Amino acid sequence: MEKVISYDELNLDIELIEEIKGSNREFEIYFSNSVNNKFKLQFNNVFDIRYSVENGFIDRVSKMPVDILRNNRIFMLKNSSYFNNFTYQISGTIPTDNIKHFLLFDRVDTGIELLTTSDPILTKL
Repeated sequence: MEKVISYDELNLDIELIEEIKGSNREFEIYFSNSVNNKFKLQFNNVFDIRYSVENGFIDRVSKMPVDILRNNRIFMLKNSSYFNNFTYQISGTIPTDNIKHFLLFDRVDTGIELLTTSDPILTKL
């Protein structure tokens, strides 16, 4: 069963994801918070990324505790179907022991999932 864990290393107030840039396993997510400060969240060594509007996350978010959602907008997932499907699709071509599954979303309608071996790097712009 999937387990959603608040990623407390970064307590992000993501009001609006404004832009996603990336290629070659490096992705940057530009966002603003509720007081309009701008940030860049960088992920290195990304193996898979999924971007969706709100409808792609309705089921998952509806099952998350409300207090978690109020305080943070970035999560790690354990035993997710997304990770399990990725593991199946790569047919053992790369090791998956160190891959982390991150989920982040804003308060408008954007959700992003990443499979990566690195922790995110936050930069205030």
